[in-house]
Amino acid sequence: MPARAAAAPRVLAATVNGGDWRAGAREGVPRWRDALPRLVDVYRVRHPGRRVFTYVNPHSASRLDRFYSSPALLPHIAVCSVRDRCLSDHRPVSLTLVGLLPSGVGPGLRRARLGFFSSPALLLQMTAWLTAQLAEAPADDLAFLLWWPPFKRRWLSKCGELHAASRLMAQGAEAAGDQLAGLHMALDGGDDAVLPAIIAARQRFVEAAAASEAEAATRRRQQWLHAGERPSKPLTRRLRSKRSAGAVPALRSAGGDLLTSGTACAQRVARVFAEVSAQPATAPAARQEVLQHLAAGRHLAGEQADALELYRKFQGLLAPLLARLFTAVAELGILPARFHEGLITVIYKSGDRSEPANYRPITLLCTDYRLLTKVLALRLNPCLDSIIDREQAAFVPGRHIGENIMALQCLPHLLRGTAASAVVVFCDFRKAYDTIDREFLFSAMDALGVGAGFLTLTLLLLADTRSRAMVNGFTSTPAAFLAGVRQGCPLAPLLYLFIAQALLQLLKARGIGIPVAGQQLTALQYADDAQALLPSLDAVPSFLAAMDTFGAATGQRLNPAKTSLLPIGDVPAGLPAVVHGLRVVSQATSLGVTFGAAADPAARWPALLDGVGCCFARIASLPRFSAFGRGFATAAYGVSRLL
Repeated sequence: MPARAAAAPRVLAATVNGGDWRAGAREGVPRWRDALPRLVDVYRVRHPGRRVFTYVNPHSASRLDRFYSSPALLPHIAVCSVRDRCLSDHRPVSLTLVGLLPSGVGPGLRRARLGFFSSPALLLQMTAWLTAQLAEAPADDLAFLLWWPPFKRRWLSKCGELHAASRLMAQGAEAAGDQLAGLHMALDGGDDAVLPAIIAARQRFVEAAAASEAEAATRRRQQWLHAGERPSKPLTRRLRSKRSAGAVPALRSAGGDLLTSGTACAQRVARVFAEVSAQPATAPAARQEVLQHLAAGRHLAGEQADALELYRKFQGLLAPLLARLFTAVAELGILPARFHEGLITVIYKSGDRSEPANYRPITLLCTDYRLLTKVLALRLNPCLDSIIDREQAAFVPGRHIGENIMALQCLPHLLRGTAASAVVVFCDFRKAYDTIDREFLFSAMDALGVGAGFLTLTLLLLADTRSRAMVNGFTSTPAAFLAGVRQGCPLAPLLYLFIAQALLQLLKARGIGIPVAGQQLTALQYADDAQALLPSLDAVPSFLAAMDTFGAATGQRLNPAKTSLLPIGDVPAGLPAVVHGLRVVSQATSLGVTFGAAADPAARWPALLDGVGCCFARIASLPRFSAFGRGFATAAYGVSRLL
């Protein structure tokens, strides 16, 4: 039935209204965009530039048939289309909604069950089992690498076996107590033969009761830590807007069809992010230029680069196994099966929930892989201060993110004091960690003096990398990832610093920067978060030329849609809105802080404090919340906004 503007439907928090919205330009009848200010035209949002009509007569054509939706429902609308073939004078408009929950949930990952930790007797059983396994380990390194994956599977099964035994012990505490009581009654009745049985029954009862109490204590502790008054997921849901990030109801295929099967969604995620990490197209000439400028900077001394202790001493029975594992990997240059295979899970960001690109991938890596790369990171980290310039504040000992934040806040004031101006380029690289050309990375590490042993291990860990995707508990087949470093790997942030250092050296060689306090300041960096400094908007072309060279050498490409130009200092009037495809803005956000052209960095504090005050008000409104809980919450959710 035709909808009437004079009787607009009641708008709920989340609603979809469809119909023939026949509201002509008659006096006294409002337009639908005015009558329904809190709803949006779904077709127009999905197809902003498309021309289409749903009703045609001999004199005119119009789009009368529409769906209006609450903005909150837009991410759940997969398709809104107009059909071409129809028997009516109105063309049908169809709407496809994506459900809030997936159609099914898969088995997920097999996890180690550690309930037996509370039982000394079961821990002794595990110790004896590990001792036997250590004795059976092959002496040959290659055979040991082949032995390692089956050992881990057996170890996981043993954990499950002992966990099940601990559950039975906890459940058997009452039965053991009843048995002990019965034996005591028999002894009191004159049956002296039960004395040995009483001793054994008492021991069983003590172990069962201890296991049961330990499990109960663990549950109480977990309840306090995870569901009590400390910052937790339940508390976060009460203080912040709800958002279901884990479930993936459906995903759109490359051809536009909706995939609802868990396995199909997992395959789609694996393919999408494997394409992101495909081998980038690079130019040898550009690579040579960037490496030439990089080699001209600081580099490691030989003895410092070669002092790489690859193994850490572990306590307990696992230390010999892990030491042998890492030694065999380093000496043979071979990794155990699936040692560096990743598992990708996704978290929803924003936008259409059926688009894979609107999810953030998180890569889970094998614990053994993380232990080895953590050792490498601990050895590399002390060397970074001598090869990474001071403009880089990330992951280098003694440097802090606050240094760059303070510099960006104070720079407008310094420039205004000398009647000068500048432009800050807030750079955004497309999938920075995932698109690094690995050949350039190894060349950059070599140019900065990293030793051959460390380079060989790094190349081994980044060779033939594959990942599976898991969506709603369903797992895909492995896909090859040929570029980038492994997000989730302890070594990955440090490896990216070599790419960032190459960018900084190239910009310096191209003469990009501004004079500050008698020195040339080229850029400020925090890992892949970079802010280049230009004297004016006229320098944008030379900056973009340098970035083109950098992209051709490393695979790191600017994302123009998210890169912006912020004029600061004594800013002239009448600036253009766009310069060479980059937006000119009055404020920009980076490192969790919003920066603007204002001379006084404190000018933005009132807005920050208002946000903290609103958070405190929400905390104060929570009923039955103790002073301790309020203290934890104000620090985690309120004060953290200022840090």
